[in-house]
Amino acid sequence: MSVEVVNIAGRTVRRVCEDRPGTAGTNVVLWDGRCDAGTRAPAGRYLVRVTARGEDGQQSQALAALNLRR
Repeated sequence: MSVEVVNIAGRTVRRVCEDRPGTAGTNVVLWDGRCDAGTRAPAGRYLVRVTARGEDGQQSQALAALNLRR
């Protein structure tokens, strides 16, 4: 499973996890509100992209909107 936070322009703000093994069902991933550089991301709207890969190689993606308030 991979999770990344992107801004509305589609630029990656933070890769929260990459190729993390996941299990079927609910998984929890936390984002600390920081960019890849370690600075605080500005308040605004972001998209969270989750990509999951099955053992058979199939891939699924989901997008969710996120409002970050400071």
